[in-house]
Amino acid sequence: QTASQGISSAAFSQDYFKKFFVEEKVLGKGGKGVVLLVKHVLDGVSLGQYACKRVPVGDDHEWLEKVLGEVQLLQHLSQQNLVSYRHVWLENAKINVFGPSVPCAFILQQYCNSGDLHNYICGSVQTSTTAQQLKARLRRKSKGEPDLNPAGPRMLQLDEIYSFFRDITSGLRHLHTNGYIHRDLKPQNCLLHETTDGMRVLVSDFGEVQTQNAMR
Repeated sequence: QTASQGISSAAFSQDYFKKFFVEEKVLGKGGKGVVLLVKHVLDGVSLGQYACKRVPVGDDHEWLEKVLGEVQLLQHLSQQNLVSYRHVWLENAKINVFGPSVPCAFILQQYCNSGDLHNYICGSVQTSTTAQQLKARLRRKSKGEPDLNPAGPRMLQLDEIYSFFRDITSGLRHLHTNGYIHRDLKPQNCLLHETTDGMRVLVSDFGEVQTQNAMR
């Protein structure tokens, strides 16, 4: 196959997204595309929330194959600390308001309801403070009132740190046992999911994964 090979028109499911999904919000943006929180609805019946990654692929079959490599990996690796894959399809979509429609791969994945590890720990840290905010905080401090916006990361308890560490290494161990290396492990790619049993961490974003014997 050559880089110039296009994508077959028969591979497209036009308007599939609009027909079966309701977009609720943007969960994140990366170099390859955007991740949306969507609700799956069939004839008015809600079938739950999912994360949907929308990746522009143009008319490049070779690039599509690279994007689908993540799907192929997720299909074969099912483990409680790895984000699971649900479905994939192609359709033309407007990726910005003023631009034209472009061919995109839509990858439907498990939705983790509590954000990522980076935001969980550092979400309370303000990147900038206005002069008014600073004056208000100093006034509260002088009156002995509690600081409503304490700067600094969330302090995790030891059992929470251990639980998060165990979940992440458990997911990585499953990848390594099956001969894969993640290559992009960072707090933003460790997603949190809260259930009645507590908080669980799932490793996500397998776009950079390689087999152990790959040249790199």
